[in-house]
Amino acid sequence: MTFANLPQSIEKTIAAILQQQETSEWVHHARDLHIRYTKGKTNYKKFIHDYVDALAYLGLRVPATYAQVFGVLNTVQEMIPLWRPTSLLDIGSGPGTATWAAISLWQELNKITCIDENRDFTSLGKQIIKDLGIIQQVNWKNRNLSLGIEEEKNSYDLVIISNVLNELHPIAQEKLIGQAFNCCNGLLIIIEPGTPRGSQLVSSIAQKLSKVGILLAPYIANTFVEDEGYYLHFPQRFIRPDFQRRIRQQMRENSEVASDWEESKYSYVVISKFSVENNYWARIVGETESKKGFLEVPVITRENITKIKVMKRDKEAFTFAKRLRWGMPIANKLLQTLSFS
Repeated sequence: MTFANLPQSIEKTIAAILQQQETSEWVHHARDLHIRYTKGKTNYKKFIHDYVDALAYLGLRVPATYAQVFGVLNTVQEMIPLWRPTSLLDIGSGPGTATWAAISLWQELNKITCIDENRDFTSLGKQIIKDLGIIQQVNWKNRNLSLGIEEEKNSYDLVIISNVLNELHPIAQEKLIGQAFNCCNGLLIIIEPGTPRGSQLVSSIAQKLSKVGILLAPYIANTFVEDEGYYLHFPQRFIRPDFQRRIRQQMRENSEVASDWEESKYSYVVISKFSVENNYWARIVGETESKKGFLEVPVITRENITKIKVMKRDKEAFTFAKRLRWGMPIANKLLQTLSFS
């Protein structure tokens, strides 16, 4: 599995911002933020009450959020490598995390709008963009997302809603998604936490939008499928920046050293407004399990979510299956002829 780390320039910029605040203060807020989230079972952003809370979020959660968004955008780039978006609408942008990931992949982006309801986030976002020397013009807006974003006069090649919808009422969710879809002329990407609740939310959205748009990923051949016994989610690993490792270390209840890396789980859907040709027939949706004499490969196809049994005696298929990783699309039809468990 590849790692999606914060670019060094962004890591250094965030570290410099955090150093301007008394470390013990924002680390204390990070601990409280984590506790409030754990008890509330909802989105971190809901608990941002002041500037120091925003700093705590910056140090505690931004690396994982960046990894999630980068993982999805990288999947998109692999599927349609010739697609080069020039405009981006980042809804629920926080300090601009999804925007950083998009710019890192598509330098052609020149019209960017970031919308968030928290002014401390937009203030931090403006500072980070300025300190990074990013040449793209970024327009920052503060909006109460539970009331929608108003109808954007502009249309955008890429619209991202990341880790926002789970904290909105279903009626507000539907309104925001409709507005986002209407101002999108390319791809609409929705990302939520990789939990049963987050997966269920994304699945519901995917089913509804499949009637008006094209399901590009993680689904196959523009076909919505679901399985009540499995929640669709994906992992993305990243190396924790120094500032995040220090937070994690101070939050530990024992003296064991906090891990240098983390695996962040997310659920997502990519809706396209243009046709995309590919020959994928499946995508890996879990860890391949090694059994006695065979491998079990969990996949999503246009028919269902299931597990393919790859026998060791099928040497070519077995060797191929061992190289498969969670999230990978499969164009090779070698496994299609194998039995399903």
